[in-house]
Amino acid sequence: RRLLRSGRLEVVGATYGQPLGNLHGAEANVRQLQWGVRVCRDLLGVTPRTFWEEEFYFFPQLPQLLRQMGFAGACLYFQRTWMDPSFPHEDSTCVVRWQAPDGSEVLAAAHTGLSRWMPGALQPRDLADSPIAQRAAQPLIVEWNELAGPDPKGAEQYRPTYEAMERFGIKPTTLADYLASYEGPAPVRAYRMDETFTGLPMGKAGDQVRRADKRIENTLTAAEALGAAASTDGIPYPAGALTEAWRNLLIFQGHDVHICEGCLRE
Repeated sequence: RRLLRSGRLEVVGATYGQPLGNLHGAEANVRQLQWGVRVCRDLLGVTPRTFWEEEFYFFPQLPQLLRQMGFAGACLYFQRTWMDPSFPHEDSTCVVRWQAPDGSEVLAAAHTGLSRWMPGALQPRDLADSPIAQRAAQPLIVEWNELAGPDPKGAEQYRPTYEAMERFGIKPTTLADYLASYEGPAPVRAYRMDETFTGLPMGKAGDQVRRADKRIENTLTAAEALGAAASTDGIPYPAGALTEAWRNLLIFQGHDVHICEGCLRE
């Protein structure tokens, strides 16, 4: 909370279960965002303003939903670990106005040649030869760092890379601050599903997890409709039971459940 108040830390993304959004239904995606925003507000005292998910979370209507949830910006570069998602590259701008089919827009950091997974993939000296760094207004390096794991050094292992970047005049910033200060051109982009690919997972088992996920979501939406109709005749609406059922479904939709469906682990 202290770092959030000082502006040194930013909460991004904020879905409830960190799912692969394009694999789930419309109602589940609405609730993933709604519940995630509420948890951040209740536990951390902040409402997320920037949508940047670790896993591949994309569908064309997402900018419309983000605007309704209060998000002001987004990032279109997703991490590459369990699988390798693909998304359209921009070669002349680091920022786009990401547009939904209804015309809603959100300012977003684009997927460019300056996007990288871990320090070392793009060295500061490489920037001099980077076409996007030369063409784009206010070039932005977008980076995912995986700090979890057994290494006790944590973020310290990346210090030499970042110190070198500072010597090249590259300054760290939160994505929210960068987008808020951006004054360059931002072309409109309405990305389609057939321009993207979620990537190949580690293992599958007949898509049984996805089939169960869809059955459960359909059952819950039907139960809500039935409960609302029955309440008009004086039958109590089962709010507590339905809320708990949705919570369990949103957790079940976590990306690792789907990605590792057919994996064998010791």
